[in-house]
Amino acid sequence: MDFFENFKPIRNKLNTLSLWDILGSLYKMQKSNKIQLTKEEVEFVYLNSIVYSADYINSRNEWNQNDWVKILIQCKELNQEVNKPLLSPDSDPFDWWRTMGLNQLKNNSNSYLNQLYRYHYIFSNDTKIREHVESKINMTYNDFFICSFWLYSIYGGRNYCFDKEYLLSYDKAPFSSENILKTLGILSLPLLDLKASLKKELRYDENSFNTNGLAGSEILAFTHLVKPIFEFNNKFYCLFPEQLLHQFTSGMYYIAEIYKSNKLNDPFGSAFEKYVGLILEKNNVLKELRIQPEILYNDKQNKTSDWIIETDDAIVFIECKTKRLRKESKMYENNEMEDKKTIKKSDTIKIAEAVEQVYKVYAHYSNNEIPGLIFDSSKVFIPIVLTLEEWFAKFPTINDKITELVKLKLKEEDVALVDKYKFHIFSISEFESIVQIMFSFGFKNYFDKFNAHEITEQIKQNFEYKNYFKDEINCILTESIKDISRT
Repeated sequence: MDFFENFKPIRNKLNTLSLWDILGSLYKMQKSNKIQLTKEEVEFVYLNSIVYSADYINSRNEWNQNDWVKILIQCKELNQEVNKPLLSPDSDPFDWWRTMGLNQLKNNSNSYLNQLYRYHYIFSNDTKIREHVESKINMTYNDFFICSFWLYSIYGGRNYCFDKEYLLSYDKAPFSSENILKTLGILSLPLLDLKASLKKELRYDENSFNTNGLAGSEILAFTHLVKPIFEFNNKFYCLFPEQLLHQFTSGMYYIAEIYKSNKLNDPFGSAFEKYVGLILEKNNVLKELRIQPEILYNDKQNKTSDWIIETDDAIVFIECKTKRLRKESKMYENNEMEDKKTIKKSDTIKIAEAVEQVYKVYAHYSNNEIPGLIFDSSKVFIPIVLTLEEWFAKFPTINDKITELVKLKLKEEDVALVDKYKFHIFSISEFESIVQIMFSFGFKNYFDKFNAHEITEQIKQNFEYKNYFKDEINCILTESIKDISRT
């Protein structure tokens, strides 16, 4: 498919319209209950408008709503054309779901309070990580967090455009003009720079219009994800506050280039494990279940999974992984890049190794090799792997591949465990919600119902979820600004 030939009518029409008219219409559309475009299509119009529309405030022609409708229709038609290979009989039927899902994920958060506290905890509680982050952003992490959260709140609630003068008007700590300017320097860039970058990055091919790469990573960095705010004529624009939320929380991993420092691997992994422990503790209010962190055994040569939960009828091993997954791993089973120079060890293999480790620990447990953990054959084994990032590990093609890899690695006598006790892979954002139902139902009962397909969407929707970190987030915010009136 010749993209530019198919796109030419839209491009030509965008070139006659003012970017500011289009941005205003997209903003109203997102606020309206009557959604005319999918989120993917809204992003498509937004990005290509930045590249091809006039970058001045007055339109060449008077704004015509009919022209706008024509553009939207053409965008939908082009999207359908591009998605044909994904929907063909020869394609993996789950590729389309994964691709569309990724586009939705970057615009949504299961619980923004959980997301806020999760990354604030990971990046601030360990001294090594916090000091590394602060050396990269040239300000305290807490000030950056507070300023970013304020930007997220005003763009999400009031408008998509603010004057620079307004953003710098409250010149008191932590919202000093210096801190706001530093924060904007990290999260924004001038419109013309964004335009130049997007012109090089945009593509629309058989992999669909998917821009959900690892924002800020060496693999795929679409500029509008790394810099969700742009500046023009002393005004700062942000049409997608959720992308701003993702960038100043999970995106800090890339902003601070933590992936480049081997010394931070262990502290980063440990911080995630401790966070998972907080989630388990929040659910074990009555202390009815025995929950313990990893146990070293065999003269400290081996260790169990990161968390162990014992109930009357089940034992749960939870392995936590901060492995940053490439876009290819999230979308496809064959997740190695074609360019041999950039091929790395398959991310699927990395996750399979984590699953394999859980089964190995259970084998040691069943042989009573772990001090303080007495084997009980009556207890059902529930193996869980948690990833910090979203991933489509539960799709059949990927799940089958992981199962195959795990069975190849395990000893013959242990292979039967994989079929007897099915593994489960969750992202932490999903687990934060679903684990509440597990504690409420009981782990064995929950997974019995899960395997029988009795955990319905209605059960999930009607469940009364706890808001884990509302008080903690309020404390972080109020402690940070309580002395403003005195400064």
